[in-house]
Amino acid sequence: MKYLIQLLLFVTVSSCNFFDREINLEIPEHTPRIVVNAIVEAGGDELRLAITRSLGMRDTSSFSEPIPNPEILVTVNGQNYTEFQLDTANHYVTPATIQTGDRIELEVRATNMETVFSETVVPAAPLIRDVKLGGTVYDFGGSEKREISFVIQDIPSEENFYLVKFIQERDDFPNYFGSRGIGIDSPITWLNYVFSGLAFTDAVFRNGEATVTI
Repeated sequence: MKYLIQLLLFVTVSSCNFFDREINLEIPEHTPRIVVNAIVEAGGDELRLAITRSLGMRDTSSFSEPIPNPEILVTVNGQNYTEFQLDTANHYVTPATIQTGDRIELEVRATNMETVFSETVVPAAPLIRDVKLGGTVYDFGGSEKREISFVIQDIPSEENFYLVKFIQERDDFPNYFGSRGIGIDSPITWLNYVFSGLAFTDAVFRNGEATVTI
């Protein structure tokens, strides 16, 4: 026991000395890169791109500031779209009809930056069935909760990412756009919380189906 105590004391003292040390890190200068964010869904009537640049640690610029006058080329099933206009949301937008199965290719160029490329295929919508609404329960804080469950069938032969969101509407204010988000949690561990929704991949039920309880 005496040796054990000495050993523990040595480890404790050594650990304290370790955390008192100064470590100098050399951070290289940041080279700005083009950053493109976009959401494409079947049934859409436009292409909307947020085109910004990456920022270094010491850069105080806004991360949402658009890159001025980028060269944009988007191809949808071989049809080219190059006439994008910057709107009030600082997004580059052009009219386009998007359908399930469309292949979309993207190329963006900007002065003194490396060109970026991307491509995707618009997926089919997943099949959701057997939606059930449970009774009312109360958590430890007295807040009201209701259980919702549904079965989601995976889109076969693809690696998919799903986002489930719920929006509340008020009968007396049908166009109400205030606090419409709904607090959501789930006992299913592979569901990840996002604002007013849950996100997950099909890793645990690929090419099959899963019952989701919220």
